[in-house]
Formats: sequence, structure tokens, C-alpha cells
Amino acid sequence: MDDLNLPSIILQGLATFWWAIPVITLGWLFESSWFKGVFGEFLVNRSFKKHLNPERYTVLHDVTLPTNNGSTQVDHVVISPFGVLVV
Repeated sequence: MDDLNLPSIILQGLATFWWAIPVITLGWLFESSWFKGVFGEFLVNRSFKKHLNPERYTVLHDVTLPTNNGSTQVDHVVISPFGVLVV
């Protein structure tokens, strides 16, 4: 019983399951609302750049507009000959 003390058991467990710490951390990160928001913004920006002709469409990002109570932010505004799209 002398060979089995708590610190050595913990170290053996960490040596065996070292990979679980980054997997759990990444799982938590991918499920967070912050990551989903940042990744969604990235996908929309990339899609606009890839699929919209810059000669025909003007894309504005993170537009801040004044309001009576302060200000509000619009993530994306697309201006085209067909109209204005606000996302």
C-alpha cells in the first residue's frame, strides 16, 4: 500500500487521460455563444466576399446607428441596385 499514494494516482490519471483536457476545453469553446457569434460573423463575411460582385454590391459591417436611447449596432448592410439588405 506504500506505493499507492494520492499524488502518484493523480499523476498516473493525468498521464493516461492528458488528451481529455484539450478535448473538454474545445467542446466548451465550440458550445459557447461567443464562439458561435464570432464564427457566424466569419461565415457571413466570407460568403459576402465570395458570392457578391463588389462592382454591384456594397457591403458594410458593424454599422453603429444613433437612437433616442443611445445607439444600436447592425452587423451587415448590403447595398445594391435591387435594394438594401440589413442583417
